[in-house]
Amino acid sequence: TNFDADKQVSISANNEPVVNVIKTLIKGYKGNISQVDEQHILLQIEKQPEAKIKAADHRNDIRVTGTVVDDKGEALIGVSVGIKSTANGTTTDASGKFALNADPNDVLVFQYIGFERQEVAVKGQESFTIVLKANTQSLKEVVVIGYGTQRRATLTGAVSSANLDKVTSRSMRSMEEALQGKAAGVVVNNNGGDPSASPKVSIRGLGGINGESPLYVIDGTVYYPGTPVINPNDVESVSVLKDASAAIYGSRASGGVILITTKKGTKGKMQITADVKHGFENAWRKLQALDAKEYADVYNQATDAAGKPRIAAFDAATYPDGQITRTNWVDQIFRTAQTQEYNLNLNGGSDRSTYFMSFNYRKGDGILLNTFGERYAYRINSEHQVNNWLKVGENLSYTYTNSRGTNTFSGYTGAIQAAIFYPPSVTVRTPEGAYSGLPITYAGSYGDVVNPVANLERIYSESPVNVIIANPYLEASIIKGLKFRSNYSITKSFSYYKNFSPKVPEVGKPSLTNSLSESSGQESRFLAEQLLT
Repeated sequence: TNFDADKQVSISANNEPVVNVIKTLIKGYKGNISQVDEQHILLQIEKQPEAKIKAADHRNDIRVTGTVVDDKGEALIGVSVGIKSTANGTTTDASGKFALNADPNDVLVFQYIGFERQEVAVKGQESFTIVLKANTQSLKEVVVIGYGTQRRATLTGAVSSANLDKVTSRSMRSMEEALQGKAAGVVVNNNGGDPSASPKVSIRGLGGINGESPLYVIDGTVYYPGTPVINPNDVESVSVLKDASAAIYGSRASGGVILITTKKGTKGKMQITADVKHGFENAWRKLQALDAKEYADVYNQATDAAGKPRIAAFDAATYPDGQITRTNWVDQIFRTAQTQEYNLNLNGGSDRSTYFMSFNYRKGDGILLNTFGERYAYRINSEHQVNNWLKVGENLSYTYTNSRGTNTFSGYTGAIQAAIFYPPSVTVRTPEGAYSGLPITYAGSYGDVVNPVANLERIYSESPVNVIIANPYLEASIIKGLKFRSNYSITKSFSYYKNFSPKVPEVGKPSLTNSLSESSGQESRFLAEQLLT
């Protein structure tokens, strides 16, 4: 085709010479390009014979022009205008106008941030006036910030919101796990598959100057210190405050703030919903363990290169039994874990009163042997409009958690480290059924000679925790735009820990005594806030 000087073309380039960019723009045209000086480039495009033009123009393209405006008739600048199912397109100029070549049977696609996508069939028409509708859902979305709310359209602070609608369709161990990958700048790390350990949440890096965890605020009430246990299915919305946006909470918020709003009742007849979830968990990726001979060869190469004598554990002449592979310890300590969860919700209300009630039970085995996590959660949220200026309500919750975990991160004594270093020449059990052991002489690079499977299966511990949170509040509309809220929070927690360590009779690191440790604790917190917003 002939060169069209009026055709608008969109191209993206970064740190490319201007000549190369222009070559890309005129690709498909016959001609030459040469740079006269630093400010001038000469294009020589050959005109094709009329016969060739007709032969090439088999699509019968027509010149399509138009203007894109909003519902107020104001021009929209930079609207993406493309031809559906192709890479061809352009953008609107400062007057909202566009122009491009299209086949009479093509479909034009208009896209702009904050507006709904629109498709228009060409049908041979050469001029269009397109009115884009604002995406009211995204513009009217309300984000919780500090002690109030703000429309997303006017939000300027560093705030991320997480949509948990699809996340809670699967069983979640914790609220933090539901946040994983759902909010910009928020990193959630689980600790080695240990169901008794809370995930580590970091906002924009390592958190506070001393690695502090985020501050949690639930339904406007500060939960401090610590991390709350909350049923992810009860959560309506989550906002994450960063940097200056979190400053209103003071030094406690140096690690950021996570604002959680739980579900409230809606007007209408009682609605009852129930669901049952059952699933399985596996270690996503496990280390590929060396067999006994490979293990010995690697260690011998290292000692030979260092000019040191080989140790007995890896010397085939001294200890030939150590060259035989009998156990992959990494595979032995992991398992396929089952998870079950049950939820029941009641929701309803009248013009003046609404309520939301929920029950949750979840039990999940850990992916490490003999570990588990269990949770019961109850919640009642109700709100009552006393008159046209006064509203009262309460958020009541009770949670019971119990878990059995293990050390997964310490060197040698950690369950996963132990499985990596324990010699693969040892069996899990003896022919008589007792746990196998290994003399220290043949432990090789592993210093703490404890059978990894025995270490996990001997765990007998429990750590039940009961937490009751009552959050009554009163809200009064004084004048238009000014509200007074009296907010109270009473938290009671009861914890108990019991751990029994039995004898370890096998060789290696024996222990000939039993030990038992128990502890209990009780904590009360009271918070009163009087707010004008």
